[in-house]
Amino acid sequence: MDETQLSVATDAVLKVTAGQRNAALDENAQLRALVQQLVDERDELAAENKRLRAAGPGA
Repeated sequence: MDETQLSVATDAVLKVTAGQRNAALDENAQLRALVQQLVDERDELAAENKRLRAAGPGA
């Protein structure tokens, strides 16, 4: 069985994969921040809904 070896410049691969990893981490942080904003907005709306229901009709 003939074994073929592949030579790769590991520094170049490391640079590319590190860039991809950093981009993915940045995107993850942005998405987490967006989720937190949505959760905060949901909580504010739920509190407002509760206040309005407690005030009763026509308030």
